[in-house]
Amino acid sequence: MRTCDYSDVLRASAALAGFTMDDVGTPEFQLFRTFHDRRLQVAWEIHRWPEICPLEQRTFRALYDETGGTTYAAGAQVLDPATQMYFQALTASTGQPPSINGVENNAYWAVCRTTYTADPYNATVQYLVGNQVQNPLDQNFYQLFALSGILVTGAGVVAANGVYAKIQANSNGKPFYQNAAGSSIGWLTFNGTGYWMIYNGGAVYASTSDVATPDLATGWYSADNSFAHNTVNNPAPTVTVGAPPITDRTAWGLLTVFERNILWNQPWAANQIGEFLAAWDKDPRITTKLVKLPFSLDQDGAQFVQLRNTFNYGWNPASTNFSYVWLLYRLQRPLFTGDLLDLTTGYVQGQQVYYESNGVGNFYTANQLVGAGRTPDNTPEAFTLVQIPYIFRQYLIEGGFADWLTSDGQLDKSAQREGMAMAALEMEADKLQRQQQQVNRFDWRAA
Repeated sequence: MRTCDYSDVLRASAALAGFTMDDVGTPEFQLFRTFHDRRLQVAWEIHRWPEICPLEQRTFRALYDETGGTTYAAGAQVLDPATQMYFQALTASTGQPPSINGVENNAYWAVCRTTYTADPYNATVQYLVGNQVQNPLDQNFYQLFALSGILVTGAGVVAANGVYAKIQANSNGKPFYQNAAGSSIGWLTFNGTGYWMIYNGGAVYASTSDVATPDLATGWYSADNSFAHNTVNNPAPTVTVGAPPITDRTAWGLLTVFERNILWNQPWAANQIGEFLAAWDKDPRITTKLVKLPFSLDQDGAQFVQLRNTFNYGWNPASTNFSYVWLLYRLQRPLFTGDLLDLTTGYVQGQQVYYESNGVGNFYTANQLVGAGRTPDNTPEAFTLVQIPYIFRQYLIEGGFADWLTSDGQLDKSAQREGMAMAALEMEADKLQRQQQQVNRFDWRAA
């Protein structure tokens, strides 16, 4: 983008008012700065200028940090690069990816959804990792991310002690359980009253006497579906389903409805958004076979719904999700607020100053804590230049002078200069629309 220096605008407006730069003291500078700031808003927002209206791909959340160096808090939402799906963290973690080989890593993450449906939590049910429930106490949805199930107790089962969760059934439909270390056992009921361990060849089940083969006398379940009861050495597991989700956040993660929105200021994006202008599912610079996506504005930004276009130009629920949009927007306009840089003081991040060097002056914004004596010349990395599009130069000059005349009570002369200022803007619009023939293209409505 071609730009101009603010000192050029200030010098020209001051000259029209009969001032040299030596005559422009702090009161005059602040007055012209106010005039030019107001005029910049008019010029910035009156038209869809290509210089300040970029088109770029935007995601609804930041990409997951694949370096593993970011600690995500419970509830954090990210875009998984591997699956292009959005996930939310069930618990705090570092270095745990949302998916592994395309499969949800449901010990740490859950797929984001715009709606959730699940049965109410039941204190008598053994839930599997990944199961979702609705808690009757707070009506929120939760997903289990830590194992709970049966607690193996009793004489002769020291090697199998621990909490297990049901993971699958064998070929006979009998349940198997697995603990957090990956060890698995199986259990079934005997006449609805007792529990029986499924035999696992080669495993050690007792601390005092090993059981190497199925033995009906000790109550081990065998491959031929026969079993027996042993009142002395029969392991009797206790069913433990864990505390309800609302009180046990060490095993249950709160699920929040996913809002497909783009914030005015996305921390991971380079530019802040001033106005949302249009959005598509594909890059309109390279194809006309695309879908224009509707959105609604709220205090956070633009809310997108899961829609797609059809050949009859209606909007129907989409059959698939979309993880990003191609967004046309207007940059958030800069403000002119800075005073002359003071070498004896420091500046905090976001504070603006006016700095002049070798006759060229501009506004700069501190992008970090800046110590005394630092300038855009000797510490350029600490300051960000406030850019002024060149196409606004003449309008700012004439408009600033017109406002000066108004403040001085010279209303007739002010009206004349106001006309000249608007003519400068109209000339830029003419160059864009008539001479360069830049008009909005028709949208091809893809089926």
